[in-house]
Amino acid sequence: MQLKTAMNAVKEIFPYDQVRDEQAEIIEKIIKLNFHKNGSNAMIYQSPTGTGKTIAALASLMVIKKKKEKIIILTKTIAQIEPILREWKIICSKMGLDSISNYPILPVLGKNRICKNHHTDTNRINTQCMNSKISNKKAKSLLYDLNIHLLTHKQGLSSYIQFMEDLNCCSYILMQRMMSQAKIIVTTYAYIENYLFPSFLSKLRVPLKHLLVLFDEAHNLMYDKKIEIYLDDVIYCRDIIGETNLLKFLNFELNDSLPKMQKIKFKMSLFRQTKDILHEMRSNNDLINLKANLADSQLQALNRLIAFVDSIGKGSLYKFKDKIMFLDVLPSEKLHKFHQSKIQIYQSATITPLNAFQSLYGLKPGTVLLDLKEKRFDRLKFNPQQFRAYYKFSSSKKAKRNEVIFGKMANMILNIFEKSPRHILVLCPSYEYSNGIRTAIEQYAEGIIIEETAKSRSEEINLQIMQEIVKKIILGNQNGKIMEGNEWVKNKKSIISTVVLAGLLYPIPQTDQIIVNKIRNKIIRNKKIVEMFNFQIPITIRTQQAFGRCIRSEKDKGALIVLDSRADKFLQQNMYLRRYKKLSNLESDLETFFQNYDILETII
Repeated sequence: MQLKTAMNAVKEIFPYDQVRDEQAEIIEKIIKLNFHKNGSNAMIYQSPTGTGKTIAALASLMVIKKKKEKIIILTKTIAQIEPILREWKIICSKMGLDSISNYPILPVLGKNRICKNHHTDTNRINTQCMNSKISNKKAKSLLYDLNIHLLTHKQGLSSYIQFMEDLNCCSYILMQRMMSQAKIIVTTYAYIENYLFPSFLSKLRVPLKHLLVLFDEAHNLMYDKKIEIYLDDVIYCRDIIGETNLLKFLNFELNDSLPKMQKIKFKMSLFRQTKDILHEMRSNNDLINLKANLADSQLQALNRLIAFVDSIGKGSLYKFKDKIMFLDVLPSEKLHKFHQSKIQIYQSATITPLNAFQSLYGLKPGTVLLDLKEKRFDRLKFNPQQFRAYYKFSSSKKAKRNEVIFGKMANMILNIFEKSPRHILVLCPSYEYSNGIRTAIEQYAEGIIIEETAKSRSEEINLQIMQEIVKKIILGNQNGKIMEGNEWVKNKKSIISTVVLAGLLYPIPQTDQIIVNKIRNKIIRNKKIVEMFNFQIPITIRTQQAFGRCIRSEKDKGALIVLDSRADKFLQQNMYLRRYKKLSNLESDLETFFQNYDILETII
């Protein structure tokens, strides 16, 4: 297929009357990537929220995909699968029912999400589930029925799970059979982990070179994951669950500590015994009863062991002084396999600088780098749709947190809330911090907060926000579930008008930062870029991502206000934040900015 022919083919299936300039550029680059003219199969691009980058990418991949190839779309969370299903539905609705036969889609979820027996009866898993006999012909027929169902129902994932559960067979086994029949697979980053991917690939029944892979919100691949365990934890856990091969191994390694960081080799089978013991305790509810009777130190030790065992395969194992850690700080270790795929695409609204991510992800020279962010400084700084500011309030360091600070912060948030025409999203550095803010706000006003807690589920928060008809303060965590794939839009307008960062999320502890930097330096070999990933890049990404909740259309306006003195170190220059010394001036300018802007009640 030639470039011009492919471009025209994309326009034919494109569900909107006009292809935007940014979308046209994405489409052209992806089609050219198909011919490998740059000597690389990889592309990273950054495009602002609301420009339609996902639908442009999906339409392009659907056109260039050959008969024996599959499109794999990967997201950070299950909640982020929902928007992908919406985009597929929009394209297929224009193409008609024939498109379902050519481009059947399948969300791939874990057993605990889709198997109705998994949380109820272990014996039924062994009998009803494992005895489910589903032929390829039956799987193909049911996949077609499923796609008709998805195309004709408003709900996405919930409708999918219900459809699968209503069938007289194991949903999980059926899903696995359908994987070889589907042409578009949507799942989470979990399946690219080195310990899961071989099994995942085998069920697709195609070689890696026949995969067209799209990483959605690809900046999420960079975040550090660290699970650690100490010698005291091992000693406590031996008393709690008994001696296991894993605990023997950890005890030996921790008693033989070295002053320098050391990578540890291990076999996956080492974890099996401990994992089986914990799984059985969970299935019989013994774990809940056990935890209720443990002292705090024992409970912390057991929780660390559980997290450690659950992290098997998610990173590399390191020993450093008095602890052993699973560290997942080099995305390149799990992404290198995709050099063998036909195409690998990394897209995000916030993945800058592109060359830094290219290095971190281990992508080869010749990788296509496309930055579609607004490049005109005057439009960035004086965008009439945006109000960006920071107030030099005290930093959110843990040592400075007290009732007085929370009280002052609450007053500022309430004043901003009063000037905002729609919901305001207040993001805190931690759940402990947001709890302090909530307590302080409730001393002045009650019933105006929707709060995300550590136990909150993304779907429940989203539903609560979407059903609310009166302006509220949405209180959440900068690193929490509240930002996971939620689309807060009604009648094509955002129901969020203001985002407040109530303090900034602190970087990882200094000692851990040194460890991470040493590991990354071996791959990136650029100290400046490595240091940027410690704090500057993550905080900029989180801020841009949060601010994107406000502006979802050309008619939306949004305000971003950072309440932390540290904003002037990097965020102020990168986000073009206006500095305010007097809160009264900020409030006055905010009121002027939102003058004549539709209030929440008029758009729902």
